[in-house]
Amino acid sequence: MVGNVQGRGRPAIEGRKTPITITDEQRERIGRLIEGKRLGEFVRAAIDNELDRREAEVAERS
Repeated sequence: MVGNVQGRGRPAIEGRKTPITITDEQRERIGRLIEGKRLGEFVRAAIDNELDRREAEVAERS
């Protein structure tokens, strides 16, 4: 079974795992900001924010 088990843990996320490489400095900077929270949640939020920003730029040009 993938995801949470009988309501424990975080809810399963539908999607594909995509390995990324970040520098040690990036990981340390993120670590100082998230203070023990999940790295994956931070990365997904950062991606969503950047997608929103870029999509708004494209819409402005249209």
